[in-house]
Amino acid sequence: MRRCGTRLTRFAYLLVGDVGQAEDLVQTALVKTWLRGTHVTAGGREAYVRRVMVTTSVSWWRGARWRRERLPGPGPAAAGGGGDRPDLTERADPVDAILLVDERDVLVAALRQLPPRQRAAVLLRHYLALTEAETAAVLRCSVGTVKSQTSRGLATLRTMLEAGR
Repeated sequence: MRRCGTRLTRFAYLLVGDVGQAEDLVQTALVKTWLRGTHVTAGGREAYVRRVMVTTSVSWWRGARWRRERLPGPGPAAAGGGGDRPDLTERADPVDAILLVDERDVLVAALRQLPPRQRAAVLLRHYLALTEAETAAVLRCSVGTVKSQTSRGLATLRTMLEAGR
């Protein structure tokens, strides 16, 4: 469960861009999944939790609570040197991890600027390496929508990252 929780926390952080909100998102999703009880099969629990995380984060983003409570800027994790940020890499070599910190911060900041559906599609496809069909199931949309949202999200990210160089 700890390994699954770490993956979910990393994914949540990339969705919302804040450690505290990521932890809240994971906890909310796990509670919602637990309340569903027998509806979710053992093999599909993590996928179901990811689906709940995506829909909940989109709801938070759209809701007044999200706009009112969210701080502008890169968030408290970036200001504090990133000590409490989840490790987004699974690399064993510390030199590789150090070299990736700046790139990671730039990428996370760019991801935060994407609309929630595009961000979710890009993360599900390229961070979690889900297939188009699996991503469509998580997002509850067609495969064509996954393709278009992913394509638009990647194009926007490419533009933002090239402009930042």
